[in-house]
Amino acid sequence: MEDKPKSKCRKWKIKISVGINPATGKYAQRAMTFHGSYTEAVQAREDFKRKLLGMSHAESKKMTLSQCCELWLDAADPFHQLSENARYSRQCAVKAVCHCIGALPVSQITDKHVVDMVKGWIEGKTLSGRRYSGNTINIYCSALSGMMTHFAIPKGYASRNPFAGYSSVKKDQREVNAISVKQFERLAYDIYDQQDPRCMALLLALLAGCRANEALAVQWKDIQGGFITIKGTKSKAANATLPMIDTLADMLAMWRVTQANNMKALQLTQTPETYVSTNLIYEQESYSTLNRAWKKLGSELGFDDPRPHDLRHWFVSYLCMSDMNIKAIQQMARHSDITTTMDIYARIHERDLAAETAKIQRFGADSSQTLPSADEIRSVFSV
Repeated sequence: MEDKPKSKCRKWKIKISVGINPATGKYAQRAMTFHGSYTEAVQAREDFKRKLLGMSHAESKKMTLSQCCELWLDAADPFHQLSENARYSRQCAVKAVCHCIGALPVSQITDKHVVDMVKGWIEGKTLSGRRYSGNTINIYCSALSGMMTHFAIPKGYASRNPFAGYSSVKKDQREVNAISVKQFERLAYDIYDQQDPRCMALLLALLAGCRANEALAVQWKDIQGGFITIKGTKSKAANATLPMIDTLADMLAMWRVTQANNMKALQLTQTPETYVSTNLIYEQESYSTLNRAWKKLGSELGFDDPRPHDLRHWFVSYLCMSDMNIKAIQQMARHSDITTTMDIYARIHERDLAAETAKIQRFGADSSQTLPSADEIRSVFSV
């Protein structure tokens, strides 16, 4: 509807957008003519909008948050242009929020409902029974805030956005314990000695610095001539073809032969599209399976609260202790900011710190000057 004119107009042309027309690629509109005052025309516009949606005013006020979210998920990506990760993130956000307040009418949700929901998440009142991290809570609330702003309110299902006043929860900064160079090398052999197809992703995380989902997506065609192609999950900039350390190249070469023989025994054929890390029937492994496998193995090896991402931290720390160029370490870790590499990922074990300190020679070791002896020092103070 056009803006309110200065003169008293009793005839209005109301236009409502009904989405993009697939045939033309342009926004389609429906129009109607209304006679009355401006206030009446505004109400008529809302009634016309609900009529096009096939819903009465009373029905729209009774719509629950779960129903609204279902409509939003269908309408948000009608041509399936969103990435799989973005679509999955929205679905997770909807599932988590609707578990707590999904039965409430979307028009009656208040700021207090949102605050109580977030407190419950922090306390562990979730679908899985485990508390959400600050980063996860912020992502979920941001997704629902966008749904309210760009879908629920324009459609007339709600008049305000209760997620708009939400204050972000401080992100968790879990400190990753450092391990020594010897522990790192021993861990690599411990993982490989499992000869478990589910553990190969752990090896890629430890010796190539892959994130968990990146390691799960590596196929044999991505490993050629001592290089590994990593398909980044965080951004396109994270895609890279990087050299492998010799130990990893040797382990993967041996595992490729072992995997081929095991698959042959099951009447399966290994191809370049076969995943390096698989489940027990040699299909692509899921993150939950990988997480359980590492928690079990890590606990057996003496690590406290092990997480797959810890392996990536230890990879960066190992490169730092190997005297590699700092910029090369940043490139191997695929970080856009070197402070992330140095301040968050790099950790030095106290044993290695002592060894590094011992490399510093005594002052004057390479010059003709020498420090005074103990007898000379005593003679000075005895005067």
